[in-house]
Amino acid sequence: MNLFETTVSPSTHTHRPLVVICISFCLGIILNLYFNLPLLLLLVLTAVSLSLSLLNSRNKISTFFLLITVLLLGWVHSKHYQTLPFNHISYLYYEARQNAMLEGIVVSDVEPRKYFNGMKTVFALQVKRMKSGEEWQAKSGLVLVNIFRAANIQYGDHLILEGKLHRPFAMTKNGSSSSYRDYLERQGITFIFSIKKDGRAETLKRKQGNPIMDLSLRLKHRLNRIFYKYLQKEKAGIMQAFILGDRYDIPKDIFQLFRLSGVAHIIAISGFNVGIVAFMILLFLKMLPMPRR
Repeated sequence: MNLFETTVSPSTHTHRPLVVICISFCLGIILNLYFNLPLLLLLVLTAVSLSLSLLNSRNKISTFFLLITVLLLGWVHSKHYQTLPFNHISYLYYEARQNAMLEGIVVSDVEPRKYFNGMKTVFALQVKRMKSGEEWQAKSGLVLVNIFRAANIQYGDHLILEGKLHRPFAMTKNGSSSSYRDYLERQGITFIFSIKKDGRAETLKRKQGNPIMDLSLRLKHRLNRIFYKYLQKEKAGIMQAFILGDRYDIPKDIFQLFRLSGVAHIIAISGFNVGIVAFMILLFLKMLPMPRR
């Protein structure tokens, strides 16, 4: 039997090649976590496996090498994701709270959050250049920006910022093995950039981000305004967390109840973002000659 076929009945076969391909690709990503092979070696093995798949005339052997090729591609993808450019900001050796200037583009939603008796503005910045001393240097990578005031900043803005760069704290809570630093590093963020109330945050250009991401965030903000227009503040905060993934407006006592009841995980994933990903996948699959099931 072909590896890409699953028997449903004696006379019916359902072709599900994507399932096997996805499993092979994911297995390659998992193997990269446990075996640290050089990227060049993986590329050579991928080329050899693909050649054997194309040159072999026997169907089962060809399919076997094709799946090995997909597995190696997953391995290569994971390895390439971990390979950072030489000018990546994570290579910086910085003393705590050292002053710097950054130029870059906002690549996440901009979140206004309460901070003691005031507000702070939080977003991720894709760094383009950095100035420490007298000269600008080309840089890459992400930093988490905290501006300790309300700021008129949007997704896709090209900014120049002046503040202090420091690494996230590595403290853990409740005996957890994962810290806030680990959480940010999983998102590709190795530094936090803090800007005080009177610090420089200058917008050079607007709408420099991905147009699809920009449209989705505008829709998200519109839904958010609808929640607060027709619902009480506490209920609007909960709906905002369930559907849009923004949890900073949930009252602390209500969030504590979610944790005590063991259902806090249902507000950990944005239903809005899941819906966008599901829609794009279904749209792509409709273009393929595959049964709906």
